[in-house]
Amino acid sequence: MTSRLTYRFTVISSLVVFFVLACSSAPVTTPVDTNDPSLTAENRRLYELLSETDSSSRSVLVRSLVDNLIRAEMPLRAVHLLTTQVSKHPDDPYNSLYLFMAGRIYESTDSPELAVPLFRRAVNEFPDVAINGGQVHQRALETLGRIMTDAAERIVYLERYLEEFRQHANNGTTHYAMARTYESLGKWEQSLDAYRRFLTFPETEIPGRPNVHREVSHMLQFARSNRGWTRPTLDGLVQEITVALRQQNARALYALQSGVNFFTASRNLDPLDANSTFGFDIQVFLSQSNVRVASNFEVNSNEREAFLRTDGWYDRMSTWYLYFRRIDFPSDPSVHGNWEWAGIRFGEVL
Repeated sequence: MTSRLTYRFTVISSLVVFFVLACSSAPVTTPVDTNDPSLTAENRRLYELLSETDSSSRSVLVRSLVDNLIRAEMPLRAVHLLTTQVSKHPDDPYNSLYLFMAGRIYESTDSPELAVPLFRRAVNEFPDVAINGGQVHQRALETLGRIMTDAAERIVYLERYLEEFRQHANNGTTHYAMARTYESLGKWEQSLDAYRRFLTFPETEIPGRPNVHREVSHMLQFARSNRGWTRPTLDGLVQEITVALRQQNARALYALQSGVNFFTASRNLDPLDANSTFGFDIQVFLSQSNVRVASNFEVNSNEREAFLRTDGWYDRMSTWYLYFRRIDFPSDPSVHGNWEWAGIRFGEVL
């Protein structure tokens, strides 16, 4: 296994290792068998020297040995070395770094559940240490906010990360993570507030969510709306629309449309693209149409969204598909799970 962890050492660090190797000769007791044939001569000597040096030199030796063990595909031995150093030297100023390194090794071996307690100890039990242009606490808190499965504890570390490293934090990503975590905890007001702060960082990208800023913006608009256009059942909503079409009642149809992000788009156009949605006066079409509504939803409909074919519209595109969507808004139980009429697709598209 080739680890994703790499540590860069300065020329000074390399000189320290050389000096210690050259000048030390006293035998010591080490936490491993230095006669282990799997260890190189260099690694055996580094192990032997660990307890002979002060914390600064010892840190260089530890990092050199960890780097060697990782390259030799011995990640668990590297973790053992790092955690043993913390146990043997509880006052070592580099202990937070050692625990952070051990946690990153577990992460690299797809064992984040083993990394969490190490990162937690690094930020809660030991002083901060500078590392590669950053701080151990900064990186450990950021990682805890990303990998922890317990939402209540994750939000604690996200808040702490933002408070202690506001100038260095990727605030957009952090606010989005906080919003999602508050949401999972049912803390809706805190979640909405975090989403609002997320929108103040328009340059932030969220992997797998290319339209995340637009989605969050629409969600916040929905939160501010009266949500009066939603209906408890899809069948009930369709029945109201059918009656309004039969009566050619444009006012009723407008009232039934979603008050947030209702789209009208031709086939093959993305309704999330503002340039593909256009407004029109439905009354003009109603007065010259004999609209027929299908008795069944289209086959690609499901429990979250549905498509209903209508035809007989006055125009060369006489077929319109009405698009319905189930409301996902748990902060308001009175509408969560309701249905809305969210848009119209023109032409034979399904």
